[in-house]
Amino acid sequence: MLEHPIFLFALALILFYGLFSKAAEKTMVTAPMVFVTAGLVLSFFLSDEVKRNVQAPWVKLVAELTLILSCSLILPRLTSGR
Repeated sequence: MLEHPIFLFALALILFYGLFSKAAEKTMVTAPMVFVTAGLVLSFFLSDEVKRNVQAPWVKLVAELTLILSCSLILPRLTSGR
């Protein structure tokens, strides 16, 4: 587990959000906002060697499928005026 510090960071972030999620309900902060912000901040601190060694061709496929699903499920609700 120590070879993959990103997993430790993700677990700590989930624990941190779980502890403060009840208080966050009263604000406009949502879980996706917290996790995207944490990912952006973490990406600035990753070394170039770690970024270079990442080989995940499936990431593009997952991103494209997520975009298709979100467009087909959420967009009709937004345009219907509900």
